[in-house]
Amino acid sequence: MKRKVTVLLAALVVLLSGVVMLTAKVLPQEPTDPSVAVAAYSAAPLGSVAAVSLDELPAVRTEVKELARDAHDIAVTVRDDALAEEAERIAEEQRIAAEKAAAEAARKAAEEAAKKAAEEAAKKAEAVFGSSTTSVKALGLVSGSDVRMRAAADGSSTIITTLGKGTAVAITGMENGWYQVKYDGKSGYMSTQFVEAKSSASGLSANGKVTGDSVNVRNAAGTGGSVVVSLASGTGVTVTGFEKGWYAVTAGGNSGYVSGDYLALVSKAVTAAQQTTAQQTETLVITATGTGAEIAAKALEYVGYPYKYGGEGPDAFDCSGLTKYVYGLYGVTLYHGSIKQGQTGIAVDKSDLQPGDLVLFYGSGSEAGVKDAHVGIYIGDDQFVHASTYGVGVIVSSLNTNTYIKRYSGARRIIY
Repeated sequence: MKRKVTVLLAALVVLLSGVVMLTAKVLPQEPTDPSVAVAAYSAAPLGSVAAVSLDELPAVRTEVKELARDAHDIAVTVRDDALAEEAERIAEEQRIAAEKAAAEAARKAAEEAAKKAAEEAAKKAEAVFGSSTTSVKALGLVSGSDVRMRAAADGSSTIITTLGKGTAVAITGMENGWYQVKYDGKSGYMSTQFVEAKSSASGLSANGKVTGDSVNVRNAAGTGGSVVVSLASGTGVTVTGFEKGWYAVTAGGNSGYVSGDYLALVSKAVTAAQQTTAQQTETLVITATGTGAEIAAKALEYVGYPYKYGGEGPDAFDCSGLTKYVYGLYGVTLYHGSIKQGQTGIAVDKSDLQPGDLVLFYGSGSEAGVKDAHVGIYIGDDQFVHASTYGVGVIVSSLNTNTYIKRYSGARRIIY
């Protein structure tokens, strides 16, 4: 464009120069008196252009007019081209501005949509999570194909693994539109867009593995359900459903519910060989550094601490969690589970109890009739320390009360 304007301007200068030179030789108007014409002709300057005769005047005037018209046309063209260039520049600026505005509008719309989706997912999750009584807030079913589990609640974070459609995962929380999930020994985040959270589910056929010692299978989803059977750590189960943070399972011909706190969803079923190996590795480790009397004295220090189901201290306990914790302070590793602890050490007669012995009792309420469903530490004088129940916590009780006389199921000596 600039080159074209430069050329046109140069042509205009040439034409205007020609007009000037020609009009310098042409009379302002054609003379009617021949003598005047002759005088004008004779007076014309020499050196630049040839003198013009009377006969040539009409033609020269015509040429001058044509040159003037050409000069005008060139000037108009230069003006139009300049205007066109300016218009083109303005149009380009407007196009760039429009593209920037469109990109900004699209970005804001995407952010608003993502924010809205996250808020809706959070509301839905809150409604779903509210019914859970365990650390597993909901059961997640992968709704997309090859959905990625990431290390953080961010689409650009490291990919931990990829899960197929229909895979059941444990949802333990939510962050910025992503579910916190656990599956097959891995923990990470999955987008709420590709995982359906459920507070209740049935008709499943997923693989599970017990992660705690002597984990109870109950006939209802909650600690109020009666104990059907207790399973050792590493036991494989089939997960058939989910309810209030508890998994519906089948294992060894028994069916019931296991707390989400003590069961993991896994990709492959636990084989018989793996299950046997897991059970064989549950060997009591004893490197005791204290006596039974010292253990009894230490147990008394926790009187008044609160009860918490599954609690292993140091701030709260359930019955077997207290015994496990106190013995652990003296180098003895006990299982977390009263039934399993009732199979540890050697049996002792009630008349031969010594401080530090474990005293065991039949269950009450939903666990009525279950042997070794409760455990405590004998401290002498027919008394024992135990984590009783919610609202009561760790207390000292007498073996001679009607309750514990009827429920007494035996005693075990760990240090001997």
